[in-house]
Amino acid sequence: KYIQLQAWGQNAHFLRNEVIQGNVTWDNTLPYVILGGLRVDATARLSIPQGCRIYLHADAPLLVDGTLEVSGSKDTGSRVVFQSDRLDDPYRDLPGGWPGIYFRQTSKGSRLQYAVIKNAYQAVVVEGPSTGSFPHLSMEQCIIDRKSNLRRPAGLCGRRLNGSELAATRPRIHSGAIFRVRRPTCRLKRPA
Repeated sequence: KYIQLQAWGQNAHFLRNEVIQGNVTWDNTLPYVILGGLRVDATARLSIPQGCRIYLHADAPLLVDGTLEVSGSKDTGSRVVFQSDRLDDPYRDLPGGWPGIYFRQTSKGSRLQYAVIKNAYQAVVVEGPSTGSFPHLSMEQCIIDRKSNLRRPAGLCGRRLNGSELAATRPRIHSGAIFRVRRPTCRLKRPA
């Protein structure tokens, strides 16, 4: 018996349980697929240029102990996209497909500019007060879309904050995503 199968694939950078150390800059020639998690070490900086696509598996949070710098641009094709690695129907549009981006207490000076964060359980989490004079995270023109509606979800979440650890300019939070802060000390900047 003869059965004809049809399959599509794409080349990518595959990272499994990776720890970023030093100053690392990714390129945007191929997408990145993260399995098991990615951690930016406390003394490291990961720079992601415009147009980069990052696909994260269900067991793959992005943990930032150092600095994450995402430099997308206004053009739709030049934004940096973080989303689940499940692109088949019906999974491509299901919320909660990957854990999210966690800026932990030692993170500092991170910036997300023109980033799209899709279908995460908790899209962006900022944890604990800053250890230095820099805020954990500054967000500019970012889109958080289709986060999970499971137990304790949030599109943008702050935990145990006590200062200005998070600054967001013109965030767009879609599809039921919510903003939750314990000890509400974050500030969302209004456009001038």
